[in-house]
Amino acid sequence: MITLSVNHYVLNNALYSVKLGNGAIHEFSSEKKCKKFLVKTSKFLTNRYNELNLIFADIFTLYRQIYFYFDNNRKTRHSDLYELRRSINRQISYSETLFEKLTFTSCHSSSNSFAFLELNAILHSLIEIIISIKRINENKSYAATQVRCDFLLNQLQTIRTSIQNFSIDKATGFEAPPRQTSLLDQDHFLRIVS
Repeated sequence: MITLSVNHYVLNNALYSVKLGNGAIHEFSSEKKCKKFLVKTSKFLTNRYNELNLIFADIFTLYRQIYFYFDNNRKTRHSDLYELRRSINRQISYSETLFEKLTFTSCHSSSNSFAFLELNAILHSLIEIIISIKRINENKSYAATQVRCDFLLNQLQTIRTSIQNFSIDKATGFEAPPRQTSLLDQDHFLRIVS
């Protein structure tokens, strides 16, 4: 099973300091306590990763189920529907890239922020896919699709909140979390502007 690992800490003035990607800073008096916290953090991040992967599978299934709506929508021009389909396909590809990047590089990262940043990027990408699916569905009366989209969005919001608030209440300090730059913004994927 795939596991995410955070293991970076710094010894400073006889305290072991851990900075997390949500901005929380934790200081420990012993290395043993510090490593125990890193294991707890790794388990937390692995669980969120697995949850996001399951939600991604649900979103992809939902997308394939509504795929045939693209040609059966007389209220929207075909070119707009095809652009929306291409956009969703790009987001799906981007999400897969993020999952793979996180899977194969998290244990080699010299920073604990990497896993947090990548999980947030995956969250953002999955939310964009659901919003696009909702746009396709808005001119139709498919209540089940709407309910599924809302349910998935609520699940993603819960995960986002848990990542942002992880261990904040026990932190000894806080600094602004690092910002994520999107691969889509870095020209790794062709972006079509309408």
